[in-house]
Amino acid sequence: MANTSVLTTLLTFGIRLIVKPCSVFLVLINFCPIVGSGPLPPVVGEQSSFRYYWKLKNTLHELQDLNLTLDLPSYVIWDDNYNLSAGNLNFDPLNNRVSWNLSRWPLGVNEVNVDFSVSVIPNEGDYNKIMILSSGSNLEALDVETRDIIKKRTEAKTTRLEDDAIANLSSDGRVN
Repeated sequence: MANTSVLTTLLTFGIRLIVKPCSVFLVLINFCPIVGSGPLPPVVGEQSSFRYYWKLKNTLHELQDLNLTLDLPSYVIWDDNYNLSAGNLNFDPLNNRVSWNLSRWPLGVNEVNVDFSVSVIPNEGDYNKIMILSSGSNLEALDVETRDIIKKRTEAKTTRLEDDAIANLSSDGRVN
């Protein structure tokens, strides 16, 4: 069985929203989709796939015009492999940008989520380096009741997989 990898993001957005990854424990007992494939850490000339999980929870106010974007470095490949519970997921190949849009998120729908895969094929210049997989995610939404615009940003993600305790046991993320 090939080593697998998971890239997750955990954010708390004030009292209104929570973006939470699929639990690594759940991944291991197969309640979540396959989390990745290929060598971990990545190997020069070989493809490694990583899965992003975004889970948003909201029980406070209706939201509109939710947009969650992720800019990928030019060497990160969009795998066109995704699942989503609501809204639209788009990939812009010109800007290497993933966008999740939800025009209306009514109360009573407490959770929405999306997961998707990206890959890297490191070259010789990447040897012994930790590769950046994304510069971070940006979230923006309108709180219908307060009319506030909610804006949040996540941290950059790398092949070190800082959020994945299991991957950190076997890899420092440096390309072999």
